[in-house]
Amino acid sequence: LDKVGTYEFTVKEINDRAPGYTYDDSIFSIIVEVTDAAGKLEAKISYKKNGERADGVIFENTYYTEEIAIVPEATKILLGRDQEKGEFTFKVFLDGELVATGYNDVDGNIIFDNEISFSEVGTYKLVIKEIAGTDPDIEYDTTEYEYTLNVSDTGRGTLMIEYEGGANDAIFVNKFVGGKGEEIPSNPRTYDDIASSIAILSTSIIGLIAAVIFGKRQAKED
Repeated sequence: LDKVGTYEFTVKEINDRAPGYTYDDSIFSIIVEVTDAAGKLEAKISYKKNGERADGVIFENTYYTEEIAIVPEATKILLGRDQEKGEFTFKVFLDGELVATGYNDVDGNIIFDNEISFSEVGTYKLVIKEIAGTDPDIEYDTTEYEYTLNVSDTGRGTLMIEYEGGANDAIFVNKFVGGKGEEIPSNPRTYDDIASSIAILSTSIIGLIAAVIFGKRQAKED
């Protein structure tokens, strides 16, 4: 500036809508007063923010990431008979804290009651396991499926989850081993045993009938 006078400059931020960022829509004014001090130009600078006095030009921006959520996937298999809806219970733990409960449907899909959300970058441990019931005719699967989840920032306002050691491969297999709790005999009778008993019983009945008839005939002859 080479002349005495008052000059005003306007400064504002351009919002280019980059994902994950908030923009400052403030409008700053830089006022420069140029005066002649004994043949020498001097400048005095002041600032305004949205029309109000300010100490300088400072734009404040923030970066944020949106939450990401997953729904655990698991499968139930029951050997020996068809499974009933809601017959089996499953729990999901995140870093030791219970975060979801699920139940099977008739096709073996395990339906969990809610999503599991992540809002921060980090490494998490996820465990899925079946809660054993009390049916004596069922052998319950005691397997615990453990996953390590790495949550990272894409740099575009979103999070990404990567599984270590595979994902969504939890398959719980139970076995039906009895009939409504009834004991299975240690030495059950076979079909041949039953048939032999019937044959012996039939022979005895026939012999008894023959003896009665013979006895009646003998009485008449006398």
